[in-house]
Amino acid sequence: MDFQQAFAQDLSQRTGTTIDGSAMGSSDDVQNQLSALSDFLGSLDDSSKQTLDVISQSGVDLSSATDDSGASLGLPGGPLLGIAAQAGLGLTAMVSDGQASLQVAMNESGGGGSGESGESSTA
Repeated sequence: MDFQQAFAQDLSQRTGTTIDGSAMGSSDDVQNQLSALSDFLGSLDDSSKQTLDVISQSGVDLSSATDDSGASLGLPGGPLLGIAAQAGLGLTAMVSDGQASLQVAMNESGGGGSGESGESSTA
C-alpha cells in the first residue's frame, strides 16, 4: 500500500470520514502540513486555540477563512483543515490524529516520501 492510501485509510478510520488519499500529497507534504499547523497552534494563546477548535468542530473549513477585508488568512494545514471540519474535530485533535496516521502510513508504506507504491511490499 502506498503512503497516500495508507494515510487516508488510517485517518478515515480515526475521524469517521472518507478521505481521498490522492489529495493528501507525499509523506513529506503531510509532515510539513502537520508541522506548520502544530507550530501555528503552538503560537496561539489558549483562548485563540479554543476558538479555532470550536469553529472547526462546528463544521467550518478554515482553509478558506478570511479576515474582515475578505483577504485569505492563509492558515496552515492544507486539506487537514477541511478534514477536521468534515469530522467535527478541533484543530488540536486533527494534529494529534494526523500525526498518528502519519506514523502508521510511514510504517505501512515503508517510509517512502514520494507516495508512490513501487517501493513497498506487503505480506
